[in-house]
Amino acid sequence: MMKMYSSYKRIQSGAVLIFVSSLLFAQSSIIQRSDQGFIDYEKRVIVGKGVAKIQLSNSEAPSPSDKKIKFAQGSAKNRARNNINNLVKQVNYNGIPLGEFMQYDPTIEKRISSYVSSAYQNGEVEFIKDGNVEVAMAISMVGLSEIIFPGVGFAPDKSKSAQYLMTRSTIPKAQRITGIVIDARNTSLKPAIAPRIVDENGTPIYGMNNSTRGNAINKGLVGYAHTLGSPELEKRIGKNPLIVKALNKDYSGKTNPVVSLKSGLEIKAAQKSFDLFAECKVLVLIN
Repeated sequence: MMKMYSSYKRIQSGAVLIFVSSLLFAQSSIIQRSDQGFIDYEKRVIVGKGVAKIQLSNSEAPSPSDKKIKFAQGSAKNRARNNINNLVKQVNYNGIPLGEFMQYDPTIEKRISSYVSSAYQNGEVEFIKDGNVEVAMAISMVGLSEIIFPGVGFAPDKSKSAQYLMTRSTIPKAQRITGIVIDARNTSLKPAIAPRIVDENGTPIYGMNNSTRGNAINKGLVGYAHTLGSPELEKRIGKNPLIVKALNKDYSGKTNPVVSLKSGLEIKAAQKSFDLFAECKVLVLIN
């Protein structure tokens, strides 16, 4: 569970309890926001917010230990969990919202509901203002992916290929390709949890069948970012990734990056030599 950092501030005009952290106010170009919270495809979290009224009489002044405040916090948390359930239905699988999956498979819906019930209090905000308490709760897309990803259709867990081992022994480390970056900032591409990379003919280049299930769950099939350069991104794609431009074409609800035939061949060659797909060493840049 995320460690919570908070501060307490009392204002003379009334008691105001404010817990502040970084996530709720973080700005990202890959966040789908609504009144209920947000879906962050970069950080791979879903955050729901809940608000509840503190039932105090006119003569009462709230304090952090007040039972009525704690009761309001509990109510706000329940509302935040309900909002997470609604947000999960909006998560983009691959041009299809998860809500459609849940309609046709009650088992998945029950498992997701159970998972949401274990949502953790997000470290960002829990505050009392104008007689209301607002709480942020969150779940990770790791657990969500474990539920919704199929049990079959992934690459098997196996040792590195002979081609990779030979390449590693003959090419200097500084010249090895360490990941794949698809620059789709010139397109209207939308993030998803199960995208594919295809060439301009629609031929798949990378997807579930190229990665192991464990890596797809824990790392995400692809990472999303607006720009390169952060240490976190380097962990995924290394210091010397192959960077290719996406074409402004649309396959499957604007969720699958499309590359040229030439770029597709370059990606396949890099995969063959450096075995990048199994560990999901793929990043997509979007606006």
